[in-house]
Order: sequence, then C-alpha cells, then structure tokens
Amino acid sequence: MRGETLDGRYRLTEPIGSGGMGQVWRAEDERIGREVAVKVLSRIDEDTSASRFAREARVVGRLSSPHIVTLHDFGEAQVAGERVLYLVMEHLKGRDLGAVLESRRPELPSPAEVVGWAVEICAGLETAHGAGIVHRDIKPANVLLTESGTVKILDFGIARLLSVTSSAAADLTGTGFMIGTPLYMSPEQIRAPEVLDSRSDLYSLGCLLHTLLTGRPPFTGAGTTVLARHLSDVPEPLSTHRPGVAGLAELEPLIGGLLAKDPDDRPAHAADVARLLLESGVGDSASGSGRRGAAGSSAGVGAAAAAPSPDASPDASSGSVPEPPAPMSPPTPTPTPTAVSTPAPAPAAPDPAAVTVTGSVPYARLPEAPTAPVAAATPPPATPPPAAPTTPPAAPFPPPFATAPAPAPAPAPARRQRLRITQRAVRNGGTASTRSVAATWLAGAGTALITGVLVFALTPLDLGAVALIAVGSCLAGMGSAQVFADIFNPVGQPFGKRLSSTVALMFPLGIGGTAIQQAAEGHTSLVFLPLSLCASAAAMTLGVLLADGLMALFRIPARAALLLSMSGWTNGLVVWALLTYRTPLHGMGALPIACAVWGLTALALGRLLARADRGSRPAPPA
Repeated sequence: MRGETLDGRYRLTEPIGSGGMGQVWRAEDERIGREVAVKVLSRIDEDTSASRFAREARVVGRLSSPHIVTLHDFGEAQVAGERVLYLVMEHLKGRDLGAVLESRRPELPSPAEVVGWAVEICAGLETAHGAGIVHRDIKPANVLLTESGTVKILDFGIARLLSVTSSAAADLTGTGFMIGTPLYMSPEQIRAPEVLDSRSDLYSLGCLLHTLLTGRPPFTGAGTTVLARHLSDVPEPLSTHRPGVAGLAELEPLIGGLLAKDPDDRPAHAADVARLLLESGVGDSASGSGRRGAAGSSAGVGAAAAAPSPDASPDASSGSVPEPPAPMSPPTPTPTPTAVSTPAPAPAAPDPAAVTVTGSVPYARLPEAPTAPVAAATPPPATPPPAAPTTPPAAPFPPPFATAPAPAPAPAPARRQRLRITQRAVRNGGTASTRSVAATWLAGAGTALITGVLVFALTPLDLGAVALIAVGSCLAGMGSAQVFADIFNPVGQPFGKRLSSTVALMFPLGIGGTAIQQAAEGHTSLVFLPLSLCASAAAMTLGVLLADGLMALFRIPARAALLLSMSGWTNGLVVWALLTYRTPLHGMGALPIACAVWGLTALALGRLLARADRGSRPAPPA
C-alpha cells in the first residue's frame, strides 16, 4: 500500500504500526500539506469489523479534549481493487508510557511525575465519560507522552457507548465478549463485559498507576490466571515493590480505592480521582520541566504506534495523536495553552508547554470543591515559581480549597467477591487459576484418603487392593469435584439451569442408593429418590454457602473454594455409601456422619490450600 493515495488526498508513505483491525501509516495530506497518521482497515469481509471501525470514527469524533486523540477525517477508498476504510488523525511525536517506563529501567518515574500524568489522564477520561463513552482499554500502551510533555489517551476504537438513546450506542461486541487487555481489566469487565460504566476505566487507571509506580501491574500471570486474580486477589502494597520512596504512602489509599472489586467502592468520577491526586500533595513538586524531561528522554521520535510497550495488545497502535482543540500559538504540532499566564521557569527548555496544558479543558461535571476565584491563600500551584505568581496556572479541575483542606478520607476497602445461591450468572466466572488446579488435586487426595481408610477398615481387602482403590478414588474425586463445581457454580450457571441439574442428579443418586440398600438390607424402597433430591439441593445451596465461607475464612478464589466444597460433598456421599453398606448404620443413621465429613474435609482442604498459597508467595524485600 506504500505510495497509494486514499480518496485522492492522503498519500501513504510509511507503515508505523499494526493491530487487530488494520495498519497505521504515516501519510501526507496533499490537500493541506501536513503530515498525518492514517489507520487503515483492509479486511472488512465481516460487517461487524467494518461497523466497529466506523463506530470508532463517530466515537472519537464526538470527543474534544487536549488529552484525547482527535479525529480529522474518515472515509472509504479502493486500493488495488480492494475496499478499505480509514481514519485520519494528527501525527504527533512522542512515546507511550509503556515505552517510557521500559526506557528508564531499572529506574522508575517519581510519584510526583506519575501524579502529573494521572491528572491529565483523568482530564481526558472525564471528557469521554461525560459523553457516555467507556474506553475499555486504559493501559500504558494507550497513553502517549508527547515531546512537549502533554499526555494524550489513544485508541478509543474499542470504546462502548453508554447512551442508549444514541444511534451509535449499538453494542457490536456481542453478549459476553471481552474486549481489553487482561493485565488491566476490571472485575466487571471480566464477569459482565456487556454492562460497564466509567468506573471500569477507573479500575484500569488504578492498574496503570500501580504499573508506573512499582514497575509491574498489580496482578500478573499467564492466560486466565491473571483474570482470576482480578476477580478475587487483593493487590500487595506499593511499598512492597518499591520500599522507602517518598509519596507512595500518600497514594496508597487512592490506588487501593481504584482497585476495589466492587465498582461502588471506587471513586465515582475521574474528576474525583484528579481532585484526590491534587490534594495528596505528592504532585506539588512535579514541575512542567520534569514532565517535559520525561518526554525528551524518549529518544525515538514518531507516532504512538512506533514504539509499542511490552503489554501492548495487537490493536494498541491505533494511530498517532491529533491536534488538540485548545488555542495554540504558531501552527506547529506542539500545543501551547493560552490559559496559563505565567510559564514554568525551565531554563533548559524555553517551551511554555512545560506547564500543565490541561488548564484549557472545560468541564461540566466537577467534584465537590469550591469554585470561588483563586486567591493568594490557595495551595501552591502544580508548577512552583520562585515567587508567588499573580495569576496561578489553571488546573484541569478546580483547586482543592481556598483554605487548607482536611486530609482526604481513605477510600473504602475493597469488598471481597461473594458467592450467592441466586446471583446472576456471567461468562468467564469460573476461570481456572493455579489455586484452582491445586484445589482439584487436594480434592482428589482427600477422596483417596477417606476412601482408602474406610475400605481398609471395613473390608477384608489387602493393602494392594486398597491402594488401587485409593488411586481410582483420587481420579474420581478430582473429576467429580470439577463436574459438580461446574453444575452448581452460581457464577457460571443461571439459577434455572442449576435447579434443573439438581432434579436430574436425583435419579442417578437415587438409583445408586437403592442398589446399596438392596445389597446391604436385602430389600428396596423409593425413599432414596427424595433423599437424593435433598442431597442435590444441599449441594446447590449449602455447598455454595460453604464455598463462600471458605473464601472469607482462607482468602482463596471462588473457583477453588467451590471445588473444595464439592469435594467435601462427594466425600460425604462416599462415607454414607460405605457406612450404609458395611456397618449397622443403615440409611439415616449414616447421614449425620456424612454431613460432618462434608464440612470438615472442606475446611481441612481449605486450610491446606491457604497455607500452601502463603508458603509459595515470595517474601517482601527487606
């Protein structure tokens, strides 16, 4: 496609990135004579891909913020007989935060620097959320730090419109289809990706800030392991990964609030997050020159897609960054805000864009901070001059308070994931993890131990036969725990399906119980059919409640807890069958013992899993 001209106007000169939906090219707008970035979608055989690409144009075109990529044009063209769609955005020089982070290793950005970036990210998110748009993929690769020090959010191509009244709000992703990067996905994005609001982006923002402050995301792992950790694990404190750094303690409550599992426990709006960041006092030393230095340290010059970071998804390079709508000085790619009357004293670089450029962003919805004019008693500006300025730089949000504000309350702690009997089922709720695998092996070991001991005590079989039975019981215990956990999983199965499974399970259990009664007592009855129904109903109800208790008691994931609960239930059935067949405790007499075995084995296996998990975690650095 090199050298092709789209729509008689945009001549493609050099590929600068690629993604799941197409390629990003450096191009020349021959009508105006400027350099632009063009995102081209060539494979549009499926209507969904073309519709999603067109929706990207409408979504991005509706946004107006100096911290969001702005769309110049959108169209359709024929290239070598092939139909293509394209987006045209400004080509801006800089690097994404993932590339900036990697270029500095083993050093990390200072907390003050990160706070400065985060406030500008919040400005862009507040604009998008105010328009009813969720980004869905906030991560280092989708945040560009320009050479002038401005932060811009890239790639709103996977955004989902929240407004149901808009014709552009049709959900083209399909029910239950996840879009995003696993390292930065919110719990609700994993459980119910079709029902999201702006607080999902704030969780991803918390993951992003954790990455910038510590050098690693809050949760790591391959494949579905990291998704399971987002659902149930609590992130380690920032100081665990970066001890002794000033400013982390002040940011710890805010990061913890952003990473709350329940959206209700997070800040409500991006503006609230920006206000808390400003009130923390950590960013007071983040001067504009420092931010510009961060951008300048990235030697590579090009579009945002030119230097993808390690965590970039295939479509992370959604193009370069556009011209901000804020007033600018001469027509150059470097944005210069006019809302700031006193530039930052940066002797090494006279560029006035060193001052935070978010001052020109209008916001309709603001946090509960006074909007009175800023007097001389206001807190120090984000760019401290040698003397008090007559007109302090405007912030993207109202200054904290005219008087010294009270310390911001710490966000509420994250509520743990719960298992409820009648909760709504979603996809990906039963995600496997390392601890789920360990729970499966523990389930098999528990069944093998109980079966082996009872068979050895109640039958005349020799040790070799008992060992073979124990091995078979181990495999059967592992399989049955998995099967029953899938059948009675309130996260993965709707209530009606679990109820029908309970009724269906009554028949094989009843037939098995009747056969055991015939062998033990010489007669049969229909009493085992209702008893089997009660046993299945107990697994669906008491089994879920027991799993929820194991999660609270031992802090283990939902899937692992459910596996251990179902293993205990299986062990109870085994004990009941052996006691009924080989002892005078026929039928109801063996039932209390079977119930006790159910609860006690689940608790014992949960304690073992919790101890093994604590023993496998690396000790925090001294």
